[in-house]
Amino acid sequence: MSGCNPSVSVVFNGEIYNFPELQQELGAKGHRFHTHSDTETIPHAYEEYSADLVPPEILNRPKQGFAVPLDSWLRGQLREQAHTILTEPRTRQSGYFQEGYVELLLAEHQRGRRDHSARLWNLLMPELWRRQFVDKPARRWDNAPAALVAPVSVA
Repeated sequence: MSGCNPSVSVVFNGEIYNFPELQQELGAKGHRFHTHSDTETIPHAYEEYSADLVPPEILNRPKQGFAVPLDSWLRGQLREQAHTILTEPRTRQSGYFQEGYVELLLAEHQRGRRDHSARLWNLLMPELWRRQFVDKPARRWDNAPAALVAPVSVA
């Protein structure tokens, strides 16, 4: 949902209890609302009130994404798991990776010599996907209620 300025948008799953009053106040200042949704109030309030709180060079800069902290994850909480997955025999036997190269990437990354986080992540994710969808047999219906998997007779 956007405000008057299409570069300001929001996705929101919550509840603003005083949004009718806020919409009335913002409407008196020239904001036009297209719905009676509390979510629509957020971008309008941001446009109206943020100018006094946020410097113009930040307020008016183009949208930008945010970085996923792969480097800190792979040196911290995912370090052991990533190392285990990428070096265990099951991964080596798949034939998708050059094991010496993977070990070099892991070692350089852990020592802080190079940031290989993107490369390691791009090795780790397909390996986990392969394990989930290729190595495991399709078992979608194993735990389904009998009524869902029983043959249906059409008369």
